[in-house]
Amino acid sequence: MDELIAEFVTEAGEHLDQIDSDIMRFEANPHDQTIINNLFRLLHTIKGACGFLGLTRLERLAHAGEAVLQGFRQNPAGVDAEGIEAILATIDLIKTILAALGETGMEPTGDDAVILARLDAATSGPQTAAAGEAPQQNRVVPADIAPVEDTPPIADASNVTAPVSDAAPASTVRVDVAVLESMMTLVSELVLSRNQLLRLHGLDEREPFSAPLHRLTAITTELQDCVMQTRMRPIGAAWKSLPRIVRDLSRELGKSAELVMQGGSTELDRQLLDAVRDPIMHMVRNALDHGLETPQERQAAGKPPVGLIHLSAAQEGGWIVVRLSDDGRGLDGAHIRERAVARGLITAAQAAALSQAQTFNLIFEPGFSTRTEVTEVSGRGVGMDVVRTNIEQAGGQVELASRRGAGSVITLRIPLTLAIMPTLLVRTGDMRFAIPQSAVSELIRLTDADHSRIDQVGDHRLFRLRNDLIPLIDLNQILNLTEQGDGTRYVLVIELGARRFAVTVDQVLDTEEIVVKPLARQLRDRPEYAGATILGDGSVVLILEPAHLAALAGEQPLVVTAAAALTGGADSGEPVQSVVYLMVRGAHLNVAPMSKVRRLERMPVDAITRGAGGLVIRYRDRLIPVVTPHGTALQPDGDQSLVMLGEGDHCVALAVDRIVDMGDAALNLHTPSTTPELLGSTLIEGRPMDILNLDHFLELGVRAQTGRSLLDAEHAA
Repeated sequence: MDELIAEFVTEAGEHLDQIDSDIMRFEANPHDQTIINNLFRLLHTIKGACGFLGLTRLERLAHAGEAVLQGFRQNPAGVDAEGIEAILATIDLIKTILAALGETGMEPTGDDAVILARLDAATSGPQTAAAGEAPQQNRVVPADIAPVEDTPPIADASNVTAPVSDAAPASTVRVDVAVLESMMTLVSELVLSRNQLLRLHGLDEREPFSAPLHRLTAITTELQDCVMQTRMRPIGAAWKSLPRIVRDLSRELGKSAELVMQGGSTELDRQLLDAVRDPIMHMVRNALDHGLETPQERQAAGKPPVGLIHLSAAQEGGWIVVRLSDDGRGLDGAHIRERAVARGLITAAQAAALSQAQTFNLIFEPGFSTRTEVTEVSGRGVGMDVVRTNIEQAGGQVELASRRGAGSVITLRIPLTLAIMPTLLVRTGDMRFAIPQSAVSELIRLTDADHSRIDQVGDHRLFRLRNDLIPLIDLNQILNLTEQGDGTRYVLVIELGARRFAVTVDQVLDTEEIVVKPLARQLRDRPEYAGATILGDGSVVLILEPAHLAALAGEQPLVVTAAAALTGGADSGEPVQSVVYLMVRGAHLNVAPMSKVRRLERMPVDAITRGAGGLVIRYRDRLIPVVTPHGTALQPDGDQSLVMLGEGDHCVALAVDRIVDMGDAALNLHTPSTTPELLGSTLIEGRPMDILNLDHFLELGVRAQTGRSLLDAEHAA
């Protein structure tokens, strides 16, 4: 009987999840007979199995709920809020009883008189809404989430001769998860053995066992694919509770929301599906609580009263990409910085130097909340930190884009599987490492002649990739290894969603499909490693964690499709452009377009000398003028931050206090300036900033060096 109870608990749980999802659709469209018929069949199936197993309490609850659904089926006009609430309360109670049944194997006792009375009242007739109470307009549109396979209804519990699981289609069979995990482990070991044989065999096709080895390779690959398919489940299985969450929370908050779900049939590894379930739930709750406005606020802003939450999933290469967007109020960068300082997460000085992307990422910090008071929904600083922690632990990435008044987009990038992954093998120092191929977008051979492609920005290095500057980190420096080789190095361009950066290594070896093994206890506190693997030659190599390398490289967001729609200058009409944020005049943050910037440097201040026309510095075998904004002095010692400006053959070094960051922004001129050093002021995410007039400083430098204006100097040249 224990086995039958376990089967019943599993299948009944699936049916209840489907009822939870379908009841939301039915509430939005009570005249859809297909939905109500399916609801009735599912609950009737549960009732019949309860009768067979002697679960009288569950049978009584299911029977009463079934009566309400039967009334809805016969009279769709009689569907009311109280009846729906009664059904949902019944489902919640049945789930609680099932949980206890699964733990103890026995049905718990309890008094269900209150809920049975509610169901009886709902069966008797519709209840009228309280005077003045406006019905909530919550809609759920699950575009392609397939319903759970229906089990034929059981007409009479007294005639049942088998548990509900026996009614499942003959083409399917339930397999214990432990068996699947064991199969996956065996296939992983088979892949390792295949790799070892291939390494021993080499490439000599004349060997007598060459043909059987190729056949073994093909069979291993097919077997691996088949076992992987047994682990895959539609991601929509993690979405079943969302319609209920949206319905209940929107009513609690006094908001109206439409939830649209697409791509639920996209398949994901079962292990990763469990990892993304909580993050997706927190994202939806956050969108409702913080993102969407009340109907009155939306109408005042010229929006429809019903807010939109859109959830989608799709496979892109070796990743499953999940996007959640809303058309709410968007993120307020100034308020986020203020709350982060108030909670002690950062200092006021650090907040002033944050870029927009860095500001938005504060919402993922543990303990952060924009709420000043704790409610049942939010305010404790728990939620979005769970999103980033769970996703990054699963080898994925989280991206965030938002525009004030237009809404937000959160993008999760999740690997298809963690068990077996294609990797790129590299050598740096005297060690070999593996890095997931899905994270590597480009591979560049770097010689001594390419040193000019490396720039210095503050304490960080940048790599010039065509027309872009991206953060550059040296793997030898990070891991404290000694560089080995003939001077030729390799640059791996890593893309993690909207983040792109470069990593230098000494040598690129090969590509190999590896089996991921957990780290030894001594290495589990090293975030730069995602795991380990055994190569075909029997050696053990560590797998690098791209997400940690990205954190070391710093924030450098790219404009992607989802982000471009939100970070562009739609309100101002100004296009988004690359900008650099600079500290000048002590601690004043300024912004400047990158169109006239050739390089960003840090050079010894004692290399700057005074010539006949003013300050100069030797730069690439030539003397170029150095200019400073009014109120900015050179550093007394150490390195000086320089912005190299260029126009034609002319180059001028602009000395600044500090180069803070780079990013993308719409430089909408709000207030023109009467000072030639500035174009005027602008607002970037609610923060006022002065726009430096780089043309003015370029003109000053050329005039100081040649005695002519820039235009005259170009004509003379």
